[in-house]
This record gives sequence, structure tokens and C-alpha cells, in this order.
Amino acid sequence: MILDWKVVAKQIKDRLKDIFSQSIWQDVYIVIFLLNNHWPSIKYVSFKKKFWEEVWIKVKVIDWNQVNVSNVDEILEKVNYFNSDDRCKWIIFQLPLPLSLQKYQPLLLSSVWWYKDIDWLWWVNFWLSLVWLFDFIPATPKAVVNILKYYKLDNFKWKRITIIWQSNLVWKPLALYFMKQEAEVFSFNKFVDKKTLIDICKTSDIIVSATWSPRLVTNEFVKDDKSQILIDVGWEIVNWKPVWDIDFDSVKDKVKAITPVPWGVGPVTVASLFENIVELDKVKNIYKC
Repeated sequence: MILDWKVVAKQIKDRLKDIFSQSIWQDVYIVIFLLNNHWPSIKYVSFKKKFWEEVWIKVKVIDWNQVNVSNVDEILEKVNYFNSDDRCKWIIFQLPLPLSLQKYQPLLLSSVWWYKDIDWLWWVNFWLSLVWLFDFIPATPKAVVNILKYYKLDNFKWKRITIIWQSNLVWKPLALYFMKQEAEVFSFNKFVDKKTLIDICKTSDIIVSATWSPRLVTNEFVKDDKSQILIDVGWEIVNWKPVWDIDFDSVKDKVKAITPVPWGVGPVTVASLFENIVELDKVKNIYKC
């Protein structure tokens, strides 16, 4: 079965249109800091902007032409301006940051006020979820969950789930979510011994790959009984074309379900980010921010 992202994204979009048509959302906007001239990031931001404008949310993109990426103080000054503007409800730093800013990444991410951080990258937000004060996960992990829920593949209790790659944006929140559902979670970075990775993947019910390593997951990683579910999160540009983590053609006939190529979970990630806007607004009201 191909896990078609289009139907999942449309369902979310239709629901969000009804929400954001309400008057309380009419004069607000979102800011995206796109500071790296990185083609996948540029493309992803264009998807975000298009989707959000279709559900009637204004978007401001601050790119590398509008700010000196070598001057962290200048960027922080802009963040503080948007933090203080009540009409600016949400702020995003599109990752990866340029090399000149990567050592300042913790500082930049934590400069966004927690209730404007819909990417859920600040430690306060992760901690609130960790201690179960509310159930909130960033957009990419949420897209994975949304797709599995839509296709009724979300009974995670006692399932063995392998997540390939260890990142704050995908691995930690997704692993935490699955563990809350009483799943058995394994996680590896892409530098693990290949035989070990294959052996664990072959015993897994669900494999999520987010390494941005083209065609890392091949037919060696899966069983032949069509019992497994494969979710592709990572992609990279090879010879000017996007190539995904999972070698789709070699595994598609051996598994129970798989996300499609191209796009994997990408468009559902954009839709899920907007779901997080609604969730974060509820949290803000609870804590009277």
C-alpha cells in the first residue's frame, strides 16, 4: 500500500481553512527566517508559504538578502522585534543554518519566545512535552503520526520501531511519542555498522528513515513477508535531482505500506505545522501568555 500524502494533507487543509477563516486570525502573520541558500530549504519554505496562504495566513520570509548572516546580533534584534509584535504569532528558523551561524544555533532557536516556537525546538517546549503537561510534537514527527493514523496503522503498543538518524527535530520527539504509546523504540545514526542496522531493521514493524542519505534503505533492510511499514523523511539533491533515503523501487513490493517517492512526508509536514499553530495557541491561553 502506498501511503498517499495528498489525501492526508487535504484533510488537514480543509479543517484548517474553517479554523483560520475566523476573525481572530485575520490580522496575524508568521515569520520564517530562511538564512541559508540551500535548495531543499528554499523549496520547503515555498511549500510552506503556498500552503499557509491557501488557508489565509500571512507569511513574511526573512532571507539571506535581508539580513547579514555573519552578524548574529542583527538577527537577534529582528527576532526580538517579532517576539514583541502581537500580530506576529509564530516564528520559524528554517534549518540547516548557514555555516557562519551554526555555532549560534542554540542561541538563535532559544531567542524565539516559547509560545511562538511552532517547530518546538526550544528546550522549554520539549520539556513540557517530556513531562506530559501536554502532547505536542514538531511538524515532521507529527506528519509521520498523521499519515499512520489516517491509514489506521497507529496501533503502536508493543510494536518494534526503528528510527534511523538522531536529531532534535525528528528523532527525539518521535521516539518520545512512540514510547508514550508503549512501543519498543530503537534509534541509530547513519554511521552505525551496516550489518547491525540491517539486522535491527529486519526485525522492526516500522522503519522511519531521516538521514538525508540517498537510497540508504534498500531491500536488504526489509523482510519478504509484507508485514513492515516504511516511512521516508529524508532526501538530498543528487545530480540536480531529489533522491530519498529509501530505495523505493527495491522495497515497495516487499512491505505492507510505504510513503511515496517523490515527497515522502513533506507536504503533510507543512500541514501538520499549521495544526501545531492551533495547538500552541491553546497552550498559550492555558498559561496566560
